[in-house]
Amino acid sequence: MKYGTLLLLIVISVSVVHSQTIPPDKESLEKSEGAGMAFYADMNGYPGPKHILEMEDKLKLSEEQVKDIQAIFDAMQENGRTKGEAIIAKEIELEELFSSSKATEADAKRISREIGTLRGELRAVHLVAHVQARQVLTKEQVATYTSIRNATRQHTHGK
Repeated sequence: MKYGTLLLLIVISVSVVHSQTIPPDKESLEKSEGAGMAFYADMNGYPGPKHILEMEDKLKLSEEQVKDIQAIFDAMQENGRTKGEAIIAKEIELEELFSSSKATEADAKRISREIGTLRGELRAVHLVAHVQARQVLTKEQVATYTSIRNATRQHTHGK
């Protein structure tokens, strides 16, 4: 009986750890974090709403700008979370297909395409938020943002 209980605990532990790691970026997807999805936008003068809000004082945002950027950020978070949950569900479906030894070429291709489409849609959510956020800022604020972000990147990467 002792070994049966131990085996059950091992199976439960593996299941818990397993469910927490599928997909590997699950935590980021659940939190709707950009995780580099809008890197090109940020590097080229399209500020991210999260960072804009963090730099509110340095950018000298008006109350109206803060309100607009917050709305863009909130929509990005909500849409991102929805897409993230859908990606997680599809990734779990794909993993279960293989772990159950029921994988077929057609299923693997179909689910992979669905995941790819969802990940593309999620990236678009973040990129569009950067485009929208830039429209709220003045050229001077964009220049200040870019200068601060570049300095931060150089400091972080030791350049």
